[in-house]
Amino acid sequence: YEGQAVIPDPLVEAVVAPAAARADEQRNQLLGPIASEGFVRIRERENPLGNLFVDLMLAEVPADVAVINGGGLRADLPAGPITYGGLFEAMPFDNRIVIVEATADDFARVLERNATSDAGFLSI
Repeated sequence: YEGQAVIPDPLVEAVVAPAAARADEQRNQLLGPIASEGFVRIRERENPLGNLFVDLMLAEVPADVAVINGGGLRADLPAGPITYGGLFEAMPFDNRIVIVEATADDFARVLERNATSDAGFLSI
């Protein structure tokens, strides 16, 4: 098969086409806000893209703080109308929001570990 031409199967294309059209529709769905500047993904320090996602989390659930790992940011969010697809490309996972009860001391240890680690930086 190596070096052989890939020829699309018309029957498979016909089956997949409606689902692909629905995916395109959802990906292009405008969410309302328009970003005057793009959001650049940065994994090593606090950044506006990570802050955007934790703000979205806090808007969705009642909590005192929200946290995401900067390693989960996978693409920049371009300037212009914000779309579902743009957000999904920036964080392309089917993550769920989880509420965890923690003491101030527990959270301080999370912050300390984050500040001294070489892993993806937390957006808080």
